[in-house]
Amino acid sequence: MAAAPPAKNASSKDRVVRRLTKDLVPAVQALNARIAAKGGRWRFYDTVVPRWLAPAPGATSWREIYVLVDEESGMVRGGCVLKPEQFQLNGEMIELGWLQGPVAESAVDKSLKGLGSILVKFSLERHPLQISWGANSIAAPSAGGAPILIQVIKTARFLKIPAVFNKTKARRTAIRFAIALGFPQLGITVAQILSRMFGTQGHPATVSVEPEFGPWADEIWLKAKDAYGLIALRDSATLNRAMPATGYPESFPLKVMLGDQVVGWAAVRDRELTEDPYFNGLRGGSIIDALALPGHEATVIGAATQFLQERGVDFIGAGFLHAAWISAFQGAGFLAIPNKRNIGFTPALAERAGGVAHLLATTHLAMIDSDGPRLF
Repeated sequence: MAAAPPAKNASSKDRVVRRLTKDLVPAVQALNARIAAKGGRWRFYDTVVPRWLAPAPGATSWREIYVLVDEESGMVRGGCVLKPEQFQLNGEMIELGWLQGPVAESAVDKSLKGLGSILVKFSLERHPLQISWGANSIAAPSAGGAPILIQVIKTARFLKIPAVFNKTKARRTAIRFAIALGFPQLGITVAQILSRMFGTQGHPATVSVEPEFGPWADEIWLKAKDAYGLIALRDSATLNRAMPATGYPESFPLKVMLGDQVVGWAAVRDRELTEDPYFNGLRGGSIIDALALPGHEATVIGAATQFLQERGVDFIGAGFLHAAWISAFQGAGFLAIPNKRNIGFTPALAERAGGVAHLLATTHLAMIDSDGPRLF
């Protein structure tokens, strides 16, 4: 892990951003209680060491927890997480940052306006080169939206929980009409058949569940990385830290082979979804990361999809940015629900990379990037 520079103060009046320490934990807990009492749904971390990607010697990606403190009162008013990470940009290894959050009390108390901007300013001072990916596009203005990729396996069960499709009244009506007529799978089945007809099908492959990422993953990284303008470091050491054999995010690597050649890998997870705002009561599978020899993306996604289907999931979800991967998912029968994950780049990153259009066309991002697999 590279040595982090000393935290700069980003203050407004007497408010200062500080690294979370044990003595500030009670103040964070008090902040969470105030947010909850006023009906807010967000909470901030009240543990000093992140449970995922804690700082460690030699790490290429780690998370740092910061809080916004009123110096005079000692009250914590908000917080954010910064995640430095090694990326390859146009063939050069550089460090980029992710801003996770911020969470600020101003969301429930308008008299405290401006807290979020202090945290954003702080993050940009420490990491001018940033990406936003997913729900949060605060640190970098949105450059567009990537799709959420969904394949429904048990259609009748899935369509009884239609919140994911609830963007328009017409869509809700169509879903409910199909269920009422006894044809719950009509719309999704037709769409998935069309995806299979016009997508790119992968070649038959063999899949093995591996205890961890090994030298075979390093070989894929070395052979695949230059196919992308921007991609996070995905060697075996980095992957094993981000997706360990035990603990969060409770995923496991699949090695995909054609004959005796490893052509790529996928990281998958599946679990029963309880208390989920969209999918409560279903068993969800997800493909949270993948990398392949160029041209074998469809082979990898097809193999991972079949693996999850055989595990009995009700549906499979994913979020990828690069067009080759989105095409691979569509070829495997996934629906691409457009503009569900924001993508943005700070001006400093866009300038260094050769423009936003170049970044959008050449960047590899998956659900494991940013703050982890947050689809469900």
